Amino acid sequence: MSKEPVRKRRRGAELETALLDAAWDELIAMGFEELTYEAVAARAGTSRAVLYRRWPTKRELVLAALSRKA
Repeated sequence: MSKEPVRKRRRGAELETALLDAAWDELIAMGFEELTYEAVAARAGTSRAVLYRRWPTKRELVLAALSRKA
């Protein structure tokens, strides 16, 4: 039997918080021009598809991250 902890799938507000925090951190680290969905997804521990479903463009993702921090 494996002793590794079972990862609970994040949903709703918990997932959105993780995604926007990751986007904010990536924005601070890399700037708008260098920010990628791949980097944000990796930082959040999810896939790019999860981001694209919520924010189809990088501009929308960044605006959502900025709005959350304001």
